[in-house]
This record gives sequence, structure tokens and C-alpha cells, in this order.
Amino acid sequence: MTATTSGPWDCHVHVFDPVRFPFRSTRAYTPSPASVDDLLNDTQSTGIVLAQASPEDGHHGLTRQLEEAKSRYPGMIFRAEIMTTQEPPELDVARLPSDTIDTLHGLGVWLVHCHADGPGSLPRYARCTGVGDGVIPDIVGLVAEHGACARPSDFGSPDFESFVAPLRTGRVYVEISALYRRAPENFRLMRDVVLAYAQAAPDRILWGPDWPHVDASRGGLDPTPPDARANWREELDAVREWITEEQFTKMLPNNQAKLYS
Repeated sequence: MTATTSGPWDCHVHVFDPVRFPFRSTRAYTPSPASVDDLLNDTQSTGIVLAQASPEDGHHGLTRQLEEAKSRYPGMIFRAEIMTTQEPPELDVARLPSDTIDTLHGLGVWLVHCHADGPGSLPRYARCTGVGDGVIPDIVGLVAEHGACARPSDFGSPDFESFVAPLRTGRVYVEISALYRRAPENFRLMRDVVLAYAQAAPDRILWGPDWPHVDASRGGLDPTPPDARANWREELDAVREWITEEQFTKMLPNNQAKLYS
């Protein structure tokens, strides 16, 4: 698949249609409905990556909405990221047959979201990339979402440096996304973290607004409104102030176009 867009990308957003695609009964939080139409009314991007969220009951609802979006908006480029889990087995992407994985990729599924929750996790998930035996060194790239969850207090720590080191190798991408979540008192405190990523790997930084800004901290089975602290435009403007124009241009749109084309 070689479709590309020269415009900016939103590389991490969500859509929710709980009437057609009900959430898991065991979910930790409940997003409010958010449609593709709503999303496109609040973006300036021409490339969109729809990310499956943990309350969703499998990837089928997301892939259906991906198909519909591609059909309704042929001038846009849509990709998707689906999640995998070991329970129940039928939702485990790592257990799907290769032809099903190929079909998903042909539809526009570019990434598989997985949690490295044990020593056997990465080899197990690696087969989703279509690399045969699933050997980790053969994986084309990894994406660390939400800035690798680094907080301002993490900057300069051994753990932070242990992430920046592989970032420099070019094998890992990192999303600059939802800065307010890691610095709720003032997202601008994330400046040093963002600068470290941009300086270490300008060709591997991505932008993801995390629309529609679900407030997962509220928890529960009742829909919650968007997080009032979220303002992706202010965050993006701040990032543009912090990093060089060359780094910003790589983040939007160059790096995304390379990764998702």
C-alpha cells in the first residue's frame, strides 16, 4: 500500500460508537461517543491513525469504522492501530492466522498495541509484524506511545536515559502526545522531555493529539466528558516553540508519512 499525504498527520486518535460496538463489561473507564465526523471537525490533518482503546471489546468495531472512514473520505489517508490481549484468546491478535493479519494490514492496520508484561511478551507479539519466526531484531520499528509516559521528574534519570538510548538507534519512534496527562499542573513542564526526544531522534518523533481526550481517571461504567485540561492546539504551538523548525517539519508531516505509507 503506497498511498501518501503531504499534509500533517494525527497519529493517535480514537473514535467510539458504543451503540453499534459496545464496550467491554470489565472496562476501567467509559468514553463518551465520538465519531469520525466529530474528529474531522476538530483536526487540520489529512492523515489519521485511529487507535483502539482498552474499553473497546476487540478490534472489530475499530476496523469497521476504519473501512467506513476510507469509503466516506477518499481524500484522506486512514490507518489504524489495534490492541492485542491474551484473554480471551479470540481477541489475541498474536494468535490470528497469517492471512488474517495480512487482510488487516491491507485494510490499513499498521500497528499492534501490546504491553510488554513479561519475558515472553515481545517474541510472542512479534509475529504480528509478519517477520516469520517473530525474531525481535527483525521488527521494522516500535512506537512508544504518549511520550513513553515520561513525566517532567523523569528527565535525566537512569530510566529516562535507558529509553533515549534506543531512541537514538532509529529503531524506536516516540509519540509526543497528551502532554497534560504527564504534567497536569502545567503541560509546559514537559519541555525538557520533548526537547530530549527531538534532539536524540528528530527522524523518529511523531505527533498524536489523543482526541477526544477521554478523562480515564474518572473510571466507572458511565460515560465521562472529555478532559477539560486538554487543548491539543496549545500543546502543538508550544512544541513548535520548543524545537527547531526542521525538527517540527520532520514531526509534522515527514516522519508520519514515512511510517504510515
